[in-house]
Amino acid sequence: MKKEIILLLIIALVSACSATQSNNNQSATTSDNPPKEAPDGWVRMSFDITSSGTTENIKVIDSSPSGIFESEAIKALSKWKYKPKFIDGVAVKQTDLKVQLDFILEDSEN
Repeated sequence: MKKEIILLLIIALVSACSATQSNNNQSATTSDNPPKEAPDGWVRMSFDITSSGTTENIKVIDSSPSGIFESEAIKALSKWKYKPKFIDGVAVKQTDLKVQLDFILEDSEN
């Protein structure tokens, strides 16, 4: 039975971050033929926000199940844009921010 991603839930666990994410309605997709028994999963990542609001230095901290969703999570996070943090009128880089992406798969027949 072919499965596809129906929903990508984003749980922003960004702490100490005053930046707000701009319109980021990005959905990650898995391969065209994920394993029939592909479970739901999640990927926790760390990243930086540049002074221009783009993401960089994306690193996977943890994931479950391992090896299934990491590349799509990185691909999605790399497309996110933020309004940068300003200190004294100057945009500054923010480092070591955290986010978790949750993946929920449903049968394509439902």
